[in-house]
Amino acid sequence: MDKKQVLTTAFIAVLLSSALVGLQFVRLAEANFMPMQIPQPAFIIRSDGSVDPSTAPIQRDGNLYTFTDDIVGYTIAFERDNVVIDGGGYSLIGNGNSTGIFILNRNVITVRNMNVSNFRYGIRLIAESYMGMTCSSNNLSGNSLTNNEYGIYISSSSNNVFRNNIMNNNTHNFGVQGEYENDVDVSNTVDGKPIIYWVNQRDRTVPSDAGYVALVNCTNITVQDLNLANNGQGILLVSTTDSTITNNHIANTGNGIYIYESSSNIISGNNLANNGYGIRGQASSNNDIFSNNITNNKNGIYFTGASTSNTISRNNITANTVDGIHLWGSSNTDINENTITNNTENGIIFFESQHNRIIGNTITGNGNGIKLWFDANDNSVYDNYIANNAIGILIDDSFDNSIIGNMITENSDWGMQLTGSQNNNVIYHNNFVDNNVGEGLQVSIPAQWSIDGTQPGRGNVWDNGTAGNYWSDYITRYPNASETGSSEIGDTQFYINENNYDRYPLMEPITIPEFPSWTLLCVMLVVVVAVTIVYRCNVKKHNQGAF
Repeated sequence: MDKKQVLTTAFIAVLLSSALVGLQFVRLAEANFMPMQIPQPAFIIRSDGSVDPSTAPIQRDGNLYTFTDDIVGYTIAFERDNVVIDGGGYSLIGNGNSTGIFILNRNVITVRNMNVSNFRYGIRLIAESYMGMTCSSNNLSGNSLTNNEYGIYISSSSNNVFRNNIMNNNTHNFGVQGEYENDVDVSNTVDGKPIIYWVNQRDRTVPSDAGYVALVNCTNITVQDLNLANNGQGILLVSTTDSTITNNHIANTGNGIYIYESSSNIISGNNLANNGYGIRGQASSNNDIFSNNITNNKNGIYFTGASTSNTISRNNITANTVDGIHLWGSSNTDINENTITNNTENGIIFFESQHNRIIGNTITGNGNGIKLWFDANDNSVYDNYIANNAIGILIDDSFDNSIIGNMITENSDWGMQLTGSQNNNVIYHNNFVDNNVGEGLQVSIPAQWSIDGTQPGRGNVWDNGTAGNYWSDYITRYPNASETGSSEIGDTQFYINENNYDRYPLMEPITIPEFPSWTLLCVMLVVVVAVTIVYRCNVKKHNQGAF
């Protein structure tokens, strides 16, 4: 073995060793979550029932603990179950951060008659479920929460009862995640509007004065014409089916509409602005999301958790600060005829998502128009207008995608870039027109790093065996090229790198199909919504007559 081979072998061994150490570290970190700590400073009801420190203005009578004065700058926390903490009309006041009432891994805690203000979390219920902990059967009643970042925040906590809690002027008044079976009635209000928290309901319409909507294990519910703002979610669907969410205005929430393990719902005609996520879906399928206006959120539409077979069509998705549409671990989704413009990072991004279809969209002014990233394989990108982005289409570590019939024009960095370990993507019948010509090409396939140097980017298929793509700079690059017979195919191959050739470059641009105008789409939407409402009314009358 010569010196070069020895060095190469040693280098590979170091790489493998580093990878194994890194993997072990990740597994160790995953297996050893650090338990949450009680925020400090805090007055803590200890496991023996004592209050620590004893200077707290809290009077004990058995399991009943009552404020005797306002408390400023302290968290109230618990190390035992079956405790009643009564504010007695006094106030718990923070300094703009920390948590007011901190209920961690505790059961049957009652918090009542308390004014909580100026914390990050006013009242927080949380279970460390990954450690096998529970937080359930707690009771919050008669509390007032104002000027907190989060009024009442529930995480992985269930079977709690909420009555007569008033939440005003919090950045996010009320929110729940992780576990959803709770008893929350309309005596609880957010900014003067009742919370609608329905469990196991069917064939109903949410009242028009609702301030927050949660539907848990519900069927055939209509949510329409609401103005919802300043909560963890505007509308929450959990294990809910065959419901219609239409014509709502939702702003300044963590998740405008959150669809969790829910299917066959219609989400249409809503305006979602200034939310963390306009529409967020997890482990949900067969939902139809169309004709919504989704602007100025962090992410426009975001699906994850093995979501499948959803349809996203004819939406206006504009000026979101991260991504317009993001699929992570999702499949068989149709993204059709949307207008996706001026989103900061990506118009559409797929991560570990397969068998999805992007057809007939207008994708302009984004960072990347379309990004297929890390095992985003076997996706179809057909008949889209992709213009004035930084990169029109970016394919990174993804394989076997079909990019066919798109207009890719005037993108400022590249019309298309393929990078990483990508391979075997099929790319033909596209028009590459007046994209920035970097390194002499409208497309870029960077060389791959290798031990022996660099290897040219891997091979993709740039024609269908008879026709390839139209390149606006073809004649500039090959001034002596001419048509092959009457086929309008150039007689000189279009060279990208030694592994990538368009063998049959087109001499004339192809015609991209035109899709219906927004006027026609609006008319279609009115018809669809009207038919849907009539249908649901008939179903509701039939069901009411059956009981």
